[in-house]
Order: sequence, then structure tokens, then C-alpha cells
Amino acid sequence: MGIPTIDAALAAIRTKPAVPLSTASVALGIASSTASAAVARDDFPVPFVRMGARVIVPTPALRTLLQLPSDPLPVSTPTVPMPTRSASKAREAVGA
Repeated sequence: MGIPTIDAALAAIRTKPAVPLSTASVALGIASSTASAAVARDDFPVPFVRMGARVIVPTPALRTLLQLPSDPLPVSTPTVPMPTRSASKAREAVGA
């Protein structure tokens, strides 16, 4: 996955419930090694969750610290219009 750009990091923080430590470190403007050391000392500025070797950072606290609004989740709209049939035409179509 690699290290995201600042724009990609901020977009992920606005739209996702949690991000990897590398994304959080980019948004905070610190090196990933500095972020890892802070996690090891239990001194990272926002709550985090260790999942094996991975560190996940929930984004609500990051948004608060960075004073970022959360973007609403996109609403999916159907791309194919739903067919409309009256009940009698539907019965005719199936031979009932």
C-alpha cells in the first residue's frame, strides 16, 4: 500500500472509521518511525489499537485533533432503474 500523500491521508481520515499508523503519521506531519516510537512508549497523541504487528488509529480522535470535519458517507444510487409493473401484468407475465 505504501505511504499516502497528505491529501490521500486527510481524505482517508475524513471518510474512514480507522486508518493505519502510517496514514495517521502523514496527517500529523511526523515520520512513521517517530509515530511507531510514540506507540511503543504509549505516547501517541490519539488512541490506537494494536492488532498483532499492525497499529490502527480510529479517526474520530484524529479528526478532532486535526480539526477536520467528517465527510458523510456517499449514498449509493441504483444505476439501473427498477422495473415497475402492476400486479396484474406481473401475473400475466408468469402465466398465472
